[in-house]
Amino acid sequence: DGSMTVTENILYDFGSDARHGIFRTIPLVSKVGELFRVIEIDFKKALRAGNDEPFEVDDMSKETEIKIGDADKTITGKHNYIIIYTVKNGIGSNYETHDEIYWNATGNEWEVPIERASLRISTDFGVTPLESICFTGPTSSKFQNCQVTGTAINTTAELNPYQGLTTVTKFPV
Repeated sequence: DGSMTVTENILYDFGSDARHGIFRTIPLVSKVGELFRVIEIDFKKALRAGNDEPFEVDDMSKETEIKIGDADKTITGKHNYIIIYTVKNGIGSNYETHDEIYWNATGNEWEVPIERASLRISTDFGVTPLESICFTGPTSSKFQNCQVTGTAINTTAELNPYQGLTTVTKFPV
C-alpha cells in the first residue's frame, strides 16, 4: 500500500542553551521527476533518553511539524531523541521498471549544522534494493557528499544549516 515505518534517532547538543526540546519538520509534498508525491504521516511515539517524551503535531498543507519536549521544563547539553512514525504513500510505484523510496532523511529545516547523518533502508519482506543513490545539500541539490554501502547511506561531510540527506532507493516492482 506504499506505506513505510520510519525511526529517526537524533542526537542533539543544546550546549549551555536552555531549551524545551526540538522541532522536526517533514515535507508532505515532493516533486519526483514530473510527478508530485503527497504523503501522510502518523506520529506514533517520541522518546528522549529512552523515555516517552511529550509531543505536539502541527499539520500544515505542505508540511507537518512535530514539537518534542515539555513546555514546563528546560534542558541543556546532549540529548538523544527517537521519533517513530508511519508514512502513507512513501513508496512510489509510478515506474514500469521499479518501485522507489525518495526520502529526505534529515529534512532541510535545521537551523544548525548536522555533523553527520546516516540512514538504513530495510524491508520486513526480504526484498533488497536494486540501487540506492544519495544527495546532500539544499532542496533539489545534486551534491553527493554521501556514500552508499549496501543498504546504509552516510554523509561524508557536515551538512550546513538548511541542508539535508536524501536517498532514492529502487526496488523490484
